[in-house]
Amino acid sequence: MKISEMLKLTDKNWVRKPSGFRVRFQKREDSKWVQDYMPDPVEAAFDSDVVAWRSAWKLFQDSRPGEEELINLTVVDDRDEPIRYYATGNFEVYNPREGIPVEPSADKPAEAPPETETPLSERQIEADARGSEVQPSSEESDK
Repeated sequence: MKISEMLKLTDKNWVRKPSGFRVRFQKREDSKWVQDYMPDPVEAAFDSDVVAWRSAWKLFQDSRPGEEELINLTVVDDRDEPIRYYATGNFEVYNPREGIPVEPSADKPAEAPPETETPLSERQIEADARGSEVQPSSEESDK
């Protein structure tokens, strides 16, 4: 196998570490729900999911019903994929509301999705993390 083939294979199947985290939420803008991020996509992202989750909680606590209300607050990575809450290991959403049509923010152009491949499904990652059940034979372990 050539090195370039090996790199393509590992890039495709390797668990990727996110390069940053943002709080994604919806807010009212001109009587429509629009999606927004904190920090803005043009600013540097949080380098810790813990900081991002704490910021999401503070935004949720500060949210007011009406025009200033924030809904569906969650933490996403640099690919806009949800991140599990560090304390429970579950996907969390603060102030969830289902069935609300969301538009991109008027002051920010819609971003094209990244062209890189997404990581393996959670089930494949968990199965791979468990490792092999095969134990070395006693002859090999004595060496």
